[in-house]
Amino acid sequence: MAEDVNGRFVGRDRRVVCGASSMQASKIGFLGFGEVGSCFACDLTRAGAAVRAYDAYWNTDPMGPRIRQRGAEAGVLLAESPEALLRWADVLISVTSPVAALETARMVEGDLHEGQVYADFNSATPRVKQEIASRVSARGCAFVDGGILGSPRMEGHRVPIVVSGSQAAALASMLNGYGMQITVIGSEPGQASALKVIRSIFTKGLESVLLECLVAAQAFGIREPILTSVIAFLESHPPARLLNMLMTTHAVHAHRRAGEMAGVLDLLTEAGIDPIMTEATRRKLQWSADLRVREFFQNETPEQLGDVIEVIAKLSRPERT
Repeated sequence: MAEDVNGRFVGRDRRVVCGASSMQASKIGFLGFGEVGSCFACDLTRAGAAVRAYDAYWNTDPMGPRIRQRGAEAGVLLAESPEALLRWADVLISVTSPVAALETARMVEGDLHEGQVYADFNSATPRVKQEIASRVSARGCAFVDGGILGSPRMEGHRVPIVVSGSQAAALASMLNGYGMQITVIGSEPGQASALKVIRSIFTKGLESVLLECLVAAQAFGIREPILTSVIAFLESHPPARLLNMLMTTHAVHAHRRAGEMAGVLDLLTEAGIDPIMTEATRRKLQWSADLRVREFFQNETPEQLGDVIEVIAKLSRPERT
């Protein structure tokens, strides 16, 4: 066990020459050393960054031995306490879990000091990120909201990440210097997490729709032809063009499509297949049709996706637009 002048750590020390800018010379501390934290910490260490970490379970069975092994294999020092990590680090990156994000901030806020940067990369809601920002800002720290848009297990520290906050650009510049793929999308806490969670409406929704579609296809003995047809549809146009086509034609065909989904709903119900996504699709299409979007465009298909979304947003939430 190696003792640091700023606290106590387990593992072996590691001296790193960092980049040229002030934040590139920063010492990076990870709060959480699970799958995401260890992936980022290990990859950044290999890229030459000065990295240490703390995990609440580092010395607790059954997780402790595995956590310590991860640190030893990558040469990442593990702090014995959050206080030790905070005394050492210039930048803190919280990667615990969405439900523990606020609890983690509460745990460390008393030891934060002016000039540090506290980044939260958990998949918490914008409201939670804003509360964390308020807490750490009261300690004189800059807060950066982050949203991970892929799988660190598959892509390592190069997984796409979006960030927002007053020091988001500086943090992105520093971490991108070590090979990360971080994009700044705004200056306010909550914007990055909003992108992450709202994006999941599509990604998780697509997953759920595909599941229902393939289970139904399996019941009718046509799984492979359906899968082939779905793939062909997705490959029929570049993604941007395909999405634009779906939304622009939706403006004038939502009512007809809602009727078609009512027929699909009957089919699945008769076959004893849970039609939850089909019913939700029918309801959403009918909701849009009831807004009379088609009349706004005078029964003509608009050219741009953005035009459709702006109109629907205005018609559905007139008091807020």
